[in-house]
Amino acid sequence: MKENVTLDEAIERSRAFAQLEDRDRRFVRQLVTTTLRRLGQIQNILRDYLADPLPPKNFNVKVLLMMGIAEHHFMRTPSHALVSEAVSLARSDETMRGYQGLTNAVLRKVCDREKDELPHLRYNLPRWIAKRWHAVYGDAWLSDLAAALTEAPATDLAIKPGSDLPIEAPDVLIEQEPKEPKASARAPVDQETADQTPGEQERVAEQAPEEKVSKASLSAQDGEVVSEGPDGERPRQEHEAPSVIKGSLLANGALRLAPAQGSIAQLPGYETGDWWVQDAAAQVPVLMLGDVAGKRVLDLCAAPGGKTLQLAARGAHVTAVDISENRLKRLHENLERCQLKAEVVTQDALTYSSDELFDAILLDAPCSATGTLRRHPELMWQRREESLLTNRRLQAKLLGRAARLLKPNGILVYAVCSLEPEEGIEQVMAALSALPLETSRLPSTPDWLSPLLTTEGFFRSAPQDWAEQGGMDGFFAARLQRREKDKPKAAVASTPRAGRLRLGSN
Repeated sequence: MKENVTLDEAIERSRAFAQLEDRDRRFVRQLVTTTLRRLGQIQNILRDYLADPLPPKNFNVKVLLMMGIAEHHFMRTPSHALVSEAVSLARSDETMRGYQGLTNAVLRKVCDREKDELPHLRYNLPRWIAKRWHAVYGDAWLSDLAAALTEAPATDLAIKPGSDLPIEAPDVLIEQEPKEPKASARAPVDQETADQTPGEQERVAEQAPEEKVSKASLSAQDGEVVSEGPDGERPRQEHEAPSVIKGSLLANGALRLAPAQGSIAQLPGYETGDWWVQDAAAQVPVLMLGDVAGKRVLDLCAAPGGKTLQLAARGAHVTAVDISENRLKRLHENLERCQLKAEVVTQDALTYSSDELFDAILLDAPCSATGTLRRHPELMWQRREESLLTNRRLQAKLLGRAARLLKPNGILVYAVCSLEPEEGIEQVMAALSALPLETSRLPSTPDWLSPLLTTEGFFRSAPQDWAEQGGMDGFFAARLQRREKDKPKAAVASTPRAGRLRLGSN
């Protein structure tokens, strides 16, 4: 898998995956994401059973063993079934022939291993990123994050105002996995998975392990794996439509679905456009704009369109701008389904101009997306430290462009789905010094939002926030205001300088 290609995209492009039955597709997706979420622990366990590293040409054998470890320790596959299936796969695949005995021996030993001997959760974070976050946010935050990243995220819906949906509270909102086994004392704060050679972490994501698993007739686990994205993306129909939506309303108005409801495209309200898929944290930046009814609002970098739908549903006259025509197709479809209106412009946001300035602007800028690691665990293994912040200059230019398009006293909300201070608070502080912008406090701060605000008044969430309700994506958002008299100046990105931030921890 190449960088900037998500796991969902890679799986959907796989011919072998497409030929599977629905239940097997869900199981394959669960197996691959579980392996990636637990990759550090799995690599550490595997090292204990391999006297010598496998040659690069036999990397598929290592992938097979890692998935077997994932099935035993972190899923519910019976030991005898996973060993038998893995050995059959090794025998049937020409790249793994000759390794049936090794596969059998290693996985049998793995299945005999006590689960309380598992390596520490922090092994699942690449060493460089663990060091980085530890320096910025501290030890307790890092531990909470490592635990949160092992959990599959819930699916949230944004509800169109005025909709009347048949919602039924579930017995248990979030399906709980077995409690995390006791961690081994041998795990240091920022230990790198020990048996990885340079580039090996990245190759785990670059391989196509689903093609290996697809040959097996493994039975799917109970429960539905939802493949839709966090922000307005289109769900896929597969199952008979239920009569109610099982879920609970979160404090910010998002509807969090209970698991195992089949395809969400068949839930009540989909065909009538009463909701769209959007993570609870991704819904906050629009709320920070305040009352947008009747106002001209610009949504820069709008695709896939969840925030555009929010703005239109709240009565704004929305102009949505994005450079990707393909991603805007989804926005057009959702606007039609939800019976909402917006002017959609396919254009580079840096060159977009308007004869009339806007009352408010939402800029959800391109970023490292480290706040979405629960949904895209492959990102940890694709990213490298030197390429993590490649969007910083673009973010600064976009802020400068937004300032030029904003009316005096107009409101600008800058947002990124990133945990990196250089893309969030440091980017905003640089803009405040270079542009005719100033911070703008929210008209009111609801009780649920206060713990998620930094000392500067900026919104900051992390995957471990709202843990009792199932967590949320990591986001940063700042509410800024255009000064009345000053003319805009070009934005200049600051030199990265990490500093501690106060984060909420509901």
